[in-house]
Amino acid sequence: MLNQSVKKAHDKNNNLMKFKTTILALAIISGAFSAHAQGSGKVTLKAEIESANEKRDLQISVLDLATKDLVQRDVVSNLYHCTLPLNQRYMLHFQKEGHPATRLIIDTNTPMEMSYFLNIHLKLNNSGSEMETGISVSAGKIIFDEAKGNFDLAQDGATGARMLALAYTSAAPVIAKF
Repeated sequence: MLNQSVKKAHDKNNNLMKFKTTILALAIISGAFSAHAQGSGKVTLKAEIESANEKRDLQISVLDLATKDLVQRDVVSNLYHCTLPLNQRYMLHFQKEGHPATRLIIDTNTPMEMSYFLNIHLKLNNSGSEMETGISVSAGKIIFDEAKGNFDLAQDGATGARMLALAYTSAAPVIAKF
């Protein structure tokens, strides 16, 4: 009789362990699909901005072009970092006293969910009579180039074609965290 009670308890414990394992597996699978659905890829941008002075008065605004929402606004001296989700279009707007406002479009649409790292160098031009139009200057666009498998600079029609340099790009697979 004691052996039967021990055996029933053992069987009950085994069934409980199987149930817990099944629940854990379902939670992991659900989390993986949820992370993929939410878009776990990102673009990490590091910008070095060159200007006539090093005063901490450079205002940078990040706008989501689809919604026209302000995503981020910072005041920096000459270094700027931000992380942008994939599959969106953003405009970075740079304003600094003594320089015309400058805009940069970053299109984070990519075919793969990965983490991308971009280092850019932006040289803000001094205000001159030819630049005092009241509108912002285009520094160009950063877009994903499928042939290269990474981001690249597209300066077609950019009025500030020599203002922007893409110093470094790299990509890394997204590692799921549980």
